[in-house]
Amino acid sequence: MAKGKPFNIRNATTDHWYNVAIGTSEACVSINLVNKLSRVTVEIYIADNKNLFDYLAERKDEIENALGFPMEWVRLDNKKASRIKYAIPGLNFDDHSNYDALMDKIIEKVIVLKRCSRSISHNSDAFIICFTFFRRNMLYCTEKE
Repeated sequence: MAKGKPFNIRNATTDHWYNVAIGTSEACVSINLVNKLSRVTVEIYIADNKNLFDYLAERKDEIENALGFPMEWVRLDNKKASRIKYAIPGLNFDDHSNYDALMDKIIEKVIVLKRCSRSISHNSDAFIICFTFFRRNMLYCTEKE
């Protein structure tokens, strides 16, 4: 990894997304450029597990509290995938003057999401380590003992 960034440098592509592995095929952190909405999204992309999304959505407040910022929870009932997104406004393909600031914000959110994929909180006995499944390829999380 370069300069302490949370992901490896890859060759440039024409894709509008960039996926960051978090140790499982169940989900990843995804960075998406959404030009028509003038924003970048950083999200937990859950490929095909509505049970997992529902489990996390039940703990939305605790998860967002641990992250330190709100997320947009998108179940996508008619699709296989689900998304838990954070939007960063200011993307403009015709004006690159804020790209350094956008990259700093993107990297900051990716670091937080990757850190939280390991463990959200150890502060409450009743709290469930919600993102443990990413590391274990489990369909469901288990309660912290």
